[in-house]
Amino acid sequence: MILKVHQFRYVISQQQVQYIRDNYRESGMTDEQALAAYLSTMEEGNGDNQYSLSESSRAHNKVKFDKKGKPSYPEGSKANYKVTIGFHSEFIVDQNGNFLNEVDPEGRTDNGTINGASFNYAEKNDDLHEKLDGNNAIGRYDPGYRKTKTKGYYAPNDLKTAIHEGWEDFKSAVTKGEGDEKSWDDSYWNSEGSYSKNGMSSRDRVNNEADEFRGMIESY
Repeated sequence: MILKVHQFRYVISQQQVQYIRDNYRESGMTDEQALAAYLSTMEEGNGDNQYSLSESSRAHNKVKFDKKGKPSYPEGSKANYKVTIGFHSEFIVDQNGNFLNEVDPEGRTDNGTINGASFNYAEKNDDLHEKLDGNNAIGRYDPGYRKTKTKGYYAPNDLKTAIHEGWEDFKSAVTKGEGDEKSWDDSYWNSEGSYSKNGMSSRDRVNNEADEFRGMIESY
């Protein structure tokens, strides 16, 4: 039962993106444009009936590195951004304007399987969210095809500065008796690290896409 409840998050998310497509996507429109048309009827914020572009997309920007450290982006998308409604409803959009989902009636993609959206059972980004929707549940209950596809792909870590890395090492040494494995070089925020591109951090690239999308919403 726990397995089914966890995986049902992907089914709910798939139903939500298909609703947007069926009701707001006109001929020639991308998923992104259809979502913008839908969200133009709402206000931006953190309320139940408001959309937000402020939730972190870090976990939805996984990358695989070869032995020489060269990055491989699923289907070439170097920035996938997140839109939430009331925190529960989540949409992940790639830089080409496509919805990313683990389950998709219009065709499952590698990037969707690896970095796709899921409905959130928790009400905010807290410890309960990590327990119900985060890596703990994903590692135990995700479908086999997704575990196979995501093998070797890793999201950047959440260290905000090199100083933060030192603090995490110290805290881990005190509480666990060993250093923390996170490296500033692998940070979501590092504009010169392994996840950076052309002097921009992964976070900056995502924020640029989100800012452009905000402008798209305002144009409706």
